[in-house]
Amino acid sequence: MKEVYRTQSLEEANEIKSRLESAGIPVMISNEHFSALRIPLFPNNLGVFIYLDEQYNDACRVLTDTDYSPDSAVDIEQFYQLLESDEFKHSVNSGYLIILAWTVSLMLIAMLVLFFLYRTF
Repeated sequence: MKEVYRTQSLEEANEIKSRLESAGIPVMISNEHFSALRIPLFPNNLGVFIYLDEQYNDACRVLTDTDYSPDSAVDIEQFYQLLESDEFKHSVNSGYLIILAWTVSLMLIAMLVLFFLYRTF
């Protein structure tokens, strides 16, 4: 997932999202729901992210050239249906669990090394 645009305007972010999706590039807007709160001291930094990293160059070109039609376009409805499917969510969650297990394992090894180093002094 890569950011292709940043703005403080929800309307502008949605317009960029619409342009990219109409070109077959699936998009997510970060902080979309928080922008409605309009907290005075915090700027509404909205990031427009593309899901597929390989579409980054095409996304940038779509934003600068309104006549450009990318070769890497995907079926937007089908992509979002796949994104919401249980099979996809399960595979993503499994990946996070593996990363978590590796992180915990490395932390335990580091703690053991530090413990034995501390005991030798």
